[in-house]
Amino acid sequence: MVIHPIITMANGALLIYKFGFMTAGSLKICFEMTNGLFLNAYHCTYYSMQEEDRKDFKEFMDGIMKPIGILLSTGLLFLIYKFIPHANAINTVNGAIIVFSILMIGLLMRAKKEYTKLCL
Repeated sequence: MVIHPIITMANGALLIYKFGFMTAGSLKICFEMTNGLFLNAYHCTYYSMQEEDRKDFKEFMDGIMKPIGILLSTGLLFLIYKFIPHANAINTVNGAIIVFSILMIGLLMRAKKEYTKLCL
């Protein structure tokens, strides 16, 4: 699970260094490849739960967490482009990618033991 935020963080750093079509395309390709691994872990967690808890978990993730994530990220992008000069906005978004990737790595490392117990 940790490979996804590590690759995203590395590509975010690459975008800060040199922003262009090739680096943005590389970010999208690597994101999609590692997202498949990340979703596999999500499904492993889903199917390792008790059958009666699965419905509640899926409704919580798909009905609450995903929309909140979409709203927060859209709001963050709006605020960045509203209050930061356009020349610095791209680097600010790339920096936010790196910061959120580091936070995601921290959360995944913290939850690693519980996740392993749940999947076994």
